[in-house]
This record gives sequence, structure tokens and C-alpha cells, in this order.
Amino acid sequence: MVEYKLASKKDYSRINNFYNRIYNRSRTIEQFEWEFHAGPFGPAIYAIAEDKGKVVGTNCVIPIHLVKSNGEVIISGKSEDTLVDPHYRGQNIFSNIYKFLFQKSKEEGIQLIWGFTPAKRPFKKVGFKIPYDHEQSLVVNNIIVSYNHLNSLNPNNSSLTKVKIFGLCVLSKIKYAISKKVKNLNPVSLVNKVNLV
Repeated sequence: MVEYKLASKKDYSRINNFYNRIYNRSRTIEQFEWEFHAGPFGPAIYAIAEDKGKVVGTNCVIPIHLVKSNGEVIISGKSEDTLVDPHYRGQNIFSNIYKFLFQKSKEEGIQLIWGFTPAKRPFKKVGFKIPYDHEQSLVVNNIIVSYNHLNSLNPNNSSLTKVKIFGLCVLSKIKYAISKKVKNLNPVSLVNKVNLV
């Protein structure tokens, strides 16, 4: 039976190992602690789903203070590390961990939760509103430096892949230069949010 709980510092290694296993990454425990434990507004409210002591789902809310236009400071939370073990999908772990996390966030004074994701449908199901769409993009400032960096991410790139990466860098530089002339790009505030008060 899957149980939900707040993570303590002794759970950090298990959580990080779960993340690295699922994403095939090598995030260090120092990186994990920097992002989720040593934030400027305190540690994240980090929830885990466990089945017989095994981490099968994670999600957290990183507290961030926002200043409204009238000067009032509110405590918000950025949703991060949302992950469910593929072998446990279809068991409502995603929605259950959010219900648990919403309650714990409210107890900690979090007034709204926000984040960025291309996965709209599951987030709408748990109550998030999506005021506008967003996309990730690559903005190239220096074509050669960008190409060298992107190419270095996979030392086994074929010649064709290298040509595609270089083309992407050139295209990004051109698109950015055109868009900069056409319009003034202003950052927009919250993407996905759930009001908790």
C-alpha cells in the first residue's frame, strides 16, 4: 500500500537515487540539497510516496516570496521534482501526492503554487489553472559557443546530428534577432497555479 509523507533529511539520498534512476541522471546529493534544502526562504516542502519503504513518487513545493503590485508580500511555492515511478502509474499517485502536498503547503502558509510544465492535463485534473501556454526554447547568443556546448552533451553525435545542431544554433540566432526587432519580449508571471487560500 502506497503511503504519503513529508521527507526528512535522512530521506534525501533515497529521493535523489530515485530521481537519478528514473531519469538516468547523476544529480549529486549536494545539488539536491542546494535546490531543495538551502533555499533563501527555507527548505522545500518535500512529499514522497512510498510502497514498503521504496520511493515510488516525489513532489515538492519550494517556498518563494512574491511581492504584489500593492507591495504586499505573499508566500508562494514553485512545484518541482514531480515524478512517479513508471511501474506505479495509473494508481493515482500523482493526484494523491498533490492532495497531500496542497494540505501541507497550506499549513505552512503557502498561498499559491505555480510552475512550468508541458503536461497540462494531469495538472488541470488536480486543480491547476493554466492562464497561458509556454514552450521551452533555445536562444543562441554566440553560435560557435552554443554549438560546442550542445555538441559536447553527447560525444557520440553522428556527422548528420552535428550538422543539425549547428543549423539549430544558426536558426535560433536568426529567429531571436528577428523577434527582438519585431517586438519587445517581456517575461510573463505565473504559468500554472493553484490558489490555496
